[in-house]
Amino acid sequence: MRKVLLLCAALFAMAAGAQQTPRWLRNSTISPDGKTIAFTYMGDIFTVDATGGSARQITSHDAYDTQPVWSPDSKQIAFAST
Repeated sequence: MRKVLLLCAALFAMAAGAQQTPRWLRNSTISPDGKTIAFTYMGDIFTVDATGGSARQITSHDAYDTQPVWSPDSKQIAFAST
């Protein structure tokens, strides 16, 4: 019985560790048309389709970019930067 409990505890710990969220992912916002999500990751702005897929990095420089805000027509993103 003790082996079963240890196995269950180990499996639970592995599952809990696998479900951690990225610690640097911040400020996500969905476009007004509902098709795209913009978010901040490690000081740059990324976008990803609302249905999933690969994220696309849209800023890349030494400044820290944050707080993406969509234009009403979903065609532009404004953001704060250092």
